[in-house]
Amino acid sequence: MNQYGFSPEEWNVLLSALLSASIAISLVDADGAMIEMMTLHDALDTRRATYPAASAIGALLQEAISSDAVDFLHTLEDLPFETLHRRTLSDLKRAVEILENRQDPETTSVYKLIVYGIAVQIARSHEEGALSDLTLEPISAEEQALLDEYKHILDL
Repeated sequence: MNQYGFSPEEWNVLLSALLSASIAISLVDADGAMIEMMTLHDALDTRRATYPAASAIGALLQEAISSDAVDFLHTLEDLPFETLHRRTLSDLKRAVEILENRQDPETTSVYKLIVYGIAVQIARSHEEGALSDLTLEPISAEEQALLDEYKHILDL
């Protein structure tokens, strides 16, 4: 158990769900991957500054921007999208289960909002479509479908 009461496996699930949800959004379509990765880092760093390092959420966000997490992100980027998608949904379900079993509603709520908020921020980080067709949309249909799945799992 770590100082926050999570086993190493539970902690890894929480971290994996957070990062894989973000990577899946960025990889659902080919446009904007670089800006989405920069958005991910900024989103994690901004939220990390909001939560004390001594809290579970603060520590999780700190780890999510560490060099170890960058290596983990690269392994996610190498997965076929369908594999990443299945893994993300499974990790999100497991993360919610872990947090709800701890009966700490505040941490559970904050975690859910952070995961979903970062995913939305990444989806909105560039406009989708063709400027020549004047069909620019803030979020692609594919990204929105993933966000809807996340929202359902996270019960938001």
